[in-house]
Amino acid sequence: MDWNPITRKELVTLLASEEAKLDEESANLFKQIRVTPYAVPIHRGSKIESVFVVAKQGQNILFYEDVEEGFEWSSLNSSGQIESYFCNQWELSLALKQVFLSNAT
Repeated sequence: MDWNPITRKELVTLLASEEAKLDEESANLFKQIRVTPYAVPIHRGSKIESVFVVAKQGQNILFYEDVEEGFEWSSLNSSGQIESYFCNQWELSLALKQVFLSNAT
């Protein structure tokens, strides 16, 4: 089966579905940090592709990793690219919980 990157329209639909599952605390946080989705370059092996950023908090961005089909936190390098990331497959709610966990430490 061939893989195709997620489209902005598909992402907006996915975000609406994910947002509907959020508890009140997470929904309030997402309203504060969400951004209109925009594409940024990401290093995937030897290729540079793109992913959509959906939220920003300080220097950190929350993006949708469409290969892994999950949300992930990272930051951008000086060229505006994502260089380091994990292979998380978090739903939006779990990605937002990471903010609460990092604020608690």
